[in-house]
Amino acid sequence: MRYPEGQQIRVGDLVWWDEGACVGHVQWIWDEERDRDYSWLGENMQGPPIWLCNTHPYQPSNSYEGIQHDEASLADEGVGLLTEDEKRELRDAVAIAALRSILGFEGRKYCVQTRAENCELVDWIFSLKNEGAVLETIVVSREDIRDRSE
Repeated sequence: MRYPEGQQIRVGDLVWWDEGACVGHVQWIWDEERDRDYSWLGENMQGPPIWLCNTHPYQPSNSYEGIQHDEASLADEGVGLLTEDEKRELRDAVAIAALRSILGFEGRKYCVQTRAENCELVDWIFSLKNEGAVLETIVVSREDIRDRSE
């Protein structure tokens, strides 16, 4: 399977989806030899599925959790790999969020979303979670990241 830009999809890839509103990982990819038929997923699947999960940090799993998409819907859903610059910016945003967190990131799972204005990323939003409940939300602006690097 391939991303709309042509790169091969791999488990663990760091990706955008929901038209850039979510950042997560490829959790699971359908494999013909292993999984055989995907008809059990229902009529809406136009092809073999992948599962995306926006729980961080990434942990490999043999289960399919998160949101499923088929290869045909990836472009419509805005699914694509983060560039090296975007990965670097995300790492910087995580570092800032960890410093600002009251609860701390150590040993905690969190979700990453973004906020955009005029099609331009403005904020990284981190939601620290425990068993599905949001414990704390931290917003890191791109301006915060630029100020940190100067």
